[in-house]
Amino acid sequence: ELRTDLRKHTPTAINWKALPFIRLVLPLMLGISLAEEVAINPIFLKFLLLFTFLSIFYFTQGLKAFAQRWTAGLPIFLFLGLLGYQLAYQQNELRSPKHFEKSIQTENYVIGTITNIPTIKNNKIKVELAAETIGVDKHNVVDCEGKLLVYLNSYEAAPFLHYGDQILLKSKIQAIPQPKNPKAFDYHRYLSFQNLHFQPFFRE
Repeated sequence: ELRTDLRKHTPTAINWKALPFIRLVLPLMLGISLAEEVAINPIFLKFLLLFTFLSIFYFTQGLKAFAQRWTAGLPIFLFLGLLGYQLAYQQNELRSPKHFEKSIQTENYVIGTITNIPTIKNNKIKVELAAETIGVDKHNVVDCEGKLLVYLNSYEAAPFLHYGDQILLKSKIQAIPQPKNPKAFDYHRYLSFQNLHFQPFFRE
């Protein structure tokens, strides 16, 4: 005789006490995600970080009952969220006062260093360039920061380009375009996470 056990199994509640790392990571991830959508004044952000950091010590020292543990947990949650925001904020090179975006002209001379191993893709040589100087001509340049995604046409140059080489470019610099199809893979967003927001445009 075939018998089936129809006993219902009640789901087991998650024991968050056994997973303290996850509880710490969640506000950190939330702060990192928030940095993409919301702009907070850097000075005000530092004030909030200091305030929540000091609040942790204040509420921890005054904690008398287990039922009041949330009074210490809340500033910890806020501090980690703000810390995640600060880390993401600093990682974005566009917020640097020396980013080359602030010096882009109609045509630019850029000197930079190759920061990856050059690869050939779609009949072009692909390199990532860390810009160091930019200007309207070779004798009128300013120091700068920021990365460029560069596609070069010449196959002949491929054997001579290596990681760490310094090269000079003359071109118009434009923002990497947004995807035209909203359902397609967002390559623009993918590159932005690598601080690649601009590319040179070479006339054929």
